[in-house]
Amino acid sequence: MPTFNPQPLAHPWHEQPPPRWVALNSYMYEIKQIRTEWNSYATAHSDARGRPHDRTVFAQVRDARNAAAWKSFLNIEAQVGHMLRSAKHKVRSLPPAQIESHWTPQLTKLDKALVRLDDALDDWTVEWATADPPWPRGGPERQHSLARRHARSWRPLTTWADHGQALFDICSPSRASTSPPARTVALPLSRPSAHRQGR
Repeated sequence: MPTFNPQPLAHPWHEQPPPRWVALNSYMYEIKQIRTEWNSYATAHSDARGRPHDRTVFAQVRDARNAAAWKSFLNIEAQVGHMLRSAKHKVRSLPPAQIESHWTPQLTKLDKALVRLDDALDDWTVEWATADPPWPRGGPERQHSLARRHARSWRPLTTWADHGQALFDICSPSRASTSPPARTVALPLSRPSAHRQGR
């Protein structure tokens, strides 16, 4: 059974970037490694039609995958809203010739993923706070609720692994904004999220 315990990433930079960028790079690496391990497990433990050989064990391993991904995200949760805002601001300040066409769609996907993560966390918080009778810590009700939250979070967490590179590309120190923007770039506008409010 996979352990979903990725090894630390050896960073390729010649100079150490700010810690939040190191954390994001490590997160992207870890999620991709977790996904690779999961895909190998799922293939080995399913039939030709994709049906698990043992549904109970398969679900347990999937829950472990989701929990490992959430645990990895906690290392960047406090910074991602700021990093996303910085990237949006940088795009608005760049000369048109330096703007890649795929950046805006990628920023939109990252923004929507954060909203989905906030929704999953908010719904879980309400469910836990309003449980009657209250759930004991470590009890089965709370564990099942956590598993549902982690399951909802899996796809938006992988979105950040798949598209987080855009933040590096946009915010690279070598990409100086040498002139004011000559045109308006359409960027996503969404409701404030917990990450944007520093929760």
